[in-house]
Amino acid sequence: DLIMNFKGWAKLTFWIGFIPLTCLGFRTYPGGGTWDIDSSTAASAKLFVDYTQGTIVVSNDLPASDPLYGAGNQTVDQLMTSIFSDINGVNAAFVTLVNTSDPDYSPSAGLNRTITIRFSGADGVSAGEAKATIKSGKIVSCDITGEPNMLDSAKDFVRTMTHELGHCLGLDHPQETVNAIMSYFHDRDENTRLMIDDKMGITFLYPTDRGAAKESPTFGMSCERK
Repeated sequence: DLIMNFKGWAKLTFWIGFIPLTCLGFRTYPGGGTWDIDSSTAASAKLFVDYTQGTIVVSNDLPASDPLYGAGNQTVDQLMTSIFSDINGVNAAFVTLVNTSDPDYSPSAGLNRTITIRFSGADGVSAGEAKATIKSGKIVSCDITGEPNMLDSAKDFVRTMTHELGHCLGLDHPQETVNAIMSYFHDRDENTRLMIDDKMGITFLYPTDRGAAKESPTFGMSCERK
């Protein structure tokens, strides 16, 4: 009975933990992959983000916990720069998001390394939707479609765009019932930025030190890159 009770407790802990014991609490898309980028040079770590309507002014309704709180209304360019800064600032990861005005961008440099964003309406009920194209285990493009009303609220914009860019980097929800990575499984009104599980996922996929990011078996379960 003690053994059975322990097994039941362990199973329950696995499924209801805020960060489930699925390696680092996230998984990539089934059959998914990562971008073909590396940390050998600053340019080779870059992904280019092509978006329109950069000069549109968005009402700043971000919560007091946000770094842009009280900064006045923001343009799409300013909000995107802030989101890029969050992702690029993950210390142990090398991936770098820039827009297509970056000096390293050219049509040839952007080949198989470009994320495209348009505000033409997402499918279904989602405020945003990300669709990645994957070939031989590598992401070669990703298209984000957002609802036009995202441009009315900085809070909605930052939250949704951060979420969809996370998907474009190769992150997904760990399961259907307990979402950890990119789930915003917390106070939607107060948290619009990357959380610790998001940063762990980005580091796992794009580690500056691959050896340090290597996982070891835990709790009798072997966690390793797939």
